[in-house]
Amino acid sequence: MMKIKNLALILFVLSMVSCHKSKPFVIDGKEAKDLSTGCGRITVMGLTLFHEHIFAELDGDFTITPSDMKIQLIPDDVEIANLTFFHNDVEISNLTKAIEIKGNSKISIRFDYKSDTNFDRNSVLILLLPSNFIMCEDQPIITDTIKIKLK
Repeated sequence: MMKIKNLALILFVLSMVSCHKSKPFVIDGKEAKDLSTGCGRITVMGLTLFHEHIFAELDGDFTITPSDMKIQLIPDDVEIANLTFFHNDVEISNLTKAIEIKGNSKISIRFDYKSDTNFDRNSVLILLLPSNFIMCEDQPIITDTIKIKLK
C-alpha cells in the first residue's frame, strides 16, 4: 500500500512540474545578447522557471566578481530575493572573491521577485547596470545598461 501511495505522489509531482512552462527572457530586444571583446566572447540569455535565471556563457579570459554586479528592477517596488550565483552550475559562497575564467565557462544567477504590492511579473524590467562584474584586462565588459524582460 505504501508503494502505491509513493508512486501516486511521484506521479502527481511530475505532472505539476511538467505543466509549468518556462518562458524566455528578451535581452535588449533579442533572445540572447552577444558581447565580443579582445578577451573573448560572452553570450547572455535567461528564462523563468520557478525562479528567474540569467546565464552568461563565456569563452575567453575574464575576471568575474559577483559582489560587483549591479542589478535594478522596474517597477521600483519589486525587489530581488534569494539571489544565488553559480559558476559552472556550482553555487558560489564567497561573492567577494574574484573568479578567473580561462576558456569556456558559465556564470549564472537565480533569484525570485519580492514585493509588498501586487505586480505582473511579465511587466518587470530587469536592468543589468554598468559595473565591474565582468572584467577584461582590468576594463569592465558591461559598459551600457542591459535590459531584460519576459518575452
